[in-house]
Amino acid sequence: MTTPEQWAVPGGRVRIDVDALPTEPNGPPSVRIGSLPARVLSSSSRRLHVAVPSDADGGSMATKPYAATSSYIDKMSNYCKGCRFDPKQKTGSDACPFNYLYWHFIDQHADRFSENPRMRTIVSSWLKRSETNKEDVRVSARGFLSALT
Repeated sequence: MTTPEQWAVPGGRVRIDVDALPTEPNGPPSVRIGSLPARVLSSSSRRLHVAVPSDADGGSMATKPYAATSSYIDKMSNYCKGCRFDPKQKTGSDACPFNYLYWHFIDQHADRFSENPRMRTIVSSWLKRSETNKEDVRVSARGFLSALT
């Protein structure tokens, strides 16, 4: 069986339509994308829907890290409701840890991220902050991370 080459986004879904797919008597066929198993969402003798493993490309497809501050988390979910931390506070004992951990992550990887067109503005924003502000972020992040161990 020959199918046309299709591009698949890691974490996405792919539908393959062909004249005839091999069927297995005990359920849907086993599918691999590269060396990784893909989850079959549905199958028939002519169509196959699979969920592409999120790391199918070895990490080369992602154009920026998937990380966020509490502003994004609060806007896109209800996870902040009832939390003891304040998503609007950026540093300090009442600040949401996602705020200072995000900027600590940017600080730790600024050299690498500054080469990425999608991250350049974020890195530039970090670098323009006052040294006092950057140190407040670093202190809050170090304090939180050290309490985890």
